[in-house]
Amino acid sequence: MSLPRTLIFASLLAIGQHATCSALSSGVPIKVANETETGPLSLGLGTVPVGYARITGGELPDLFVATGRHSLRPMFYLLRYQGSENDTPVFAPHTTVPFPAGGKTLADGTIWQDEQGTVYGFWIDGMKIRRTRFDPTTNTFTQDAPPLALEGLPRAPRKIAVHTNTDGSLSVLLAVYDGTDRSTPDKLHWRDKEYRPYDGGLIFRGGIGYDGLWAGTLARPDADDLEGLRALEGLDAEGLFAFTGLTAFPAPTGPAPLEGWIGGTRMGNFQYYSAGKTGEATPPRKYAVDETGIIVRHPLINASPITYPSGVNTGNLIAGGEGALYYHELTGRREQNGAPVYAAPRPVLIAGANLFPGALPVLSTGDLNGDGADDILAGNSEGKILLFTNHGTNEAPLFDAGVEIEADGEPIFIQQGYVGVQGPQEHRWGYACPRLFDWNGNGLLDIVTSSATAVHEVYPNTGTPTEPVFGKPQTLYCDGLPLHGTWRVQPAVARIGDEVLYLYLDDQDELHAAWQIDAHNLRDGGKLVFDDTDTPIKGAMIEAGGTGRIKLNLVDWDGDGKLDLLVGTPRHGLMYDSPDGPLQQRKLPGASVLFLKNLGTNEQPRFARPTFMKFRGEPITLAQHACSPAATRIGSASTDGPNLIVGDQEGLIFYYDRQDLSWD
Repeated sequence: MSLPRTLIFASLLAIGQHATCSALSSGVPIKVANETETGPLSLGLGTVPVGYARITGGELPDLFVATGRHSLRPMFYLLRYQGSENDTPVFAPHTTVPFPAGGKTLADGTIWQDEQGTVYGFWIDGMKIRRTRFDPTTNTFTQDAPPLALEGLPRAPRKIAVHTNTDGSLSVLLAVYDGTDRSTPDKLHWRDKEYRPYDGGLIFRGGIGYDGLWAGTLARPDADDLEGLRALEGLDAEGLFAFTGLTAFPAPTGPAPLEGWIGGTRMGNFQYYSAGKTGEATPPRKYAVDETGIIVRHPLINASPITYPSGVNTGNLIAGGEGALYYHELTGRREQNGAPVYAAPRPVLIAGANLFPGALPVLSTGDLNGDGADDILAGNSEGKILLFTNHGTNEAPLFDAGVEIEADGEPIFIQQGYVGVQGPQEHRWGYACPRLFDWNGNGLLDIVTSSATAVHEVYPNTGTPTEPVFGKPQTLYCDGLPLHGTWRVQPAVARIGDEVLYLYLDDQDELHAAWQIDAHNLRDGGKLVFDDTDTPIKGAMIEAGGTGRIKLNLVDWDGDGKLDLLVGTPRHGLMYDSPDGPLQQRKLPGASVLFLKNLGTNEQPRFARPTFMKFRGEPITLAQHACSPAATRIGSASTDGPNLIVGDQEGLIFYYDRQDLSWD
């Protein structure tokens, strides 16, 4: 099946159990419309749990959460525990907390609450730790003791965790990088045109380093010294590329004694270390596993766990990364080596949720279940493709939270692998860029896609008009070679008479056409140019890993019978032929939606130079990394043409009513 059977059943049960929803509001994100109005908890480009504390008197603790440094607005929040849904924590909308150590982003740190209920924050600031205390009346952290010097470390730590000992002291665990130079021998940046991450044998040319573990003891939170600070023997090369989170196991406060520590890694593993007599982590490294005994791999890159107590179970994990928070529930079982066993992860929930398709979503719309209402398909940076079923109408849509699309019975999960555009450290990013289109002409919507791998594929729909079933991906070929271009590009596809036009960015990052020969093969249609020049249309203004990232849409936007281009760009992607053009001089700081009018024909398109798509007179500009526009029937009916939805890097889907748009 193309959708997991349990999720199909849950989706069918949800029909008739949706919140009452009026027409969409133009210019704002689309909300979840299920009965509870809950959805995955995500607050920016990357959502990271920092710690928990009992502050508002709920049955379970409240949660401190930060958004990633590449978010549109890096922030620090306190979320009140509201309840549970299917044994998963639900939190109320957030309250902003000022950064305890100042600056534009939250310093890496951890939260600890003593038996009297006082909440402390410990924040890494170079070669010292700032110590603060939380004031619940003002929702602020203020300095509680002088900064704690970290003497003897080779470099500043990157992560910190603490735990209460039986004598009232605090065990402190630090992650410290080993100093390996990650750059290639020529020291070029991955935006440099000459950047070459791999040698002729496809072996990475840069260094691959590890975080090691250090430990010390604080006699009390305001003690003058971190006693016994030392590198832990046998644990000098533990977190591949980096530890992206550390936490005590079980929870750092409460009746349960310290059993060990868990480190989340960039690649998504949860590494477990038993605690020694004085609370320090001890070798050998073990791994948290799932109920089949396989090592847990967090769904997201940069796994950042904290333990979160629920009743007597104090070893549950809430973990973040580039996406929503996930809840890993401890089963109570242990491996023979003592490592914890976790149930399959499920999203932590927030009340009053927006639709969340994942970070950097790529959107496409179409009626996948034959009810006459368009659904939303979305790929994301995680490498998955989600379906948001519309249980309402196009004019008054009601969307459930997304469910993962399956192909040949397995969830679609694209990963770059060891050989990636910017190096193996980005293996866990997939950047799925799907488009719904009847590729083989059988009347069913297939999924045409590219991704971080920069190859082009089709997931054929072999189901029915009311129940899609997607098969294994089929590679698209041109002249016998797999069609290839720059990465993270959503192709544009349109049927023109008896032929199918396919637009993408080629290996030179230039707009290129191809025409379908059959379900697997394309013929080269050449590069496309602006109407007033013979110079190819380029995508990005920077090189190497900065290329690609463009989302292409063919649609007759202005109703003249010709297929125009709607383009979603990152902040440095403009669809241009000269870096000195007028649009470059007006470029806004974020991702933008561009309109390129077709001044040629559908068979031989030639496009006018791009103009900004504007909402109520102002260019649509979103967060920096990318945006994904899709012309759609969803929303207010108009005889003038389609409305617009746009996915932004934070995982929001904005709706724009056509009457509010201009593009001159």
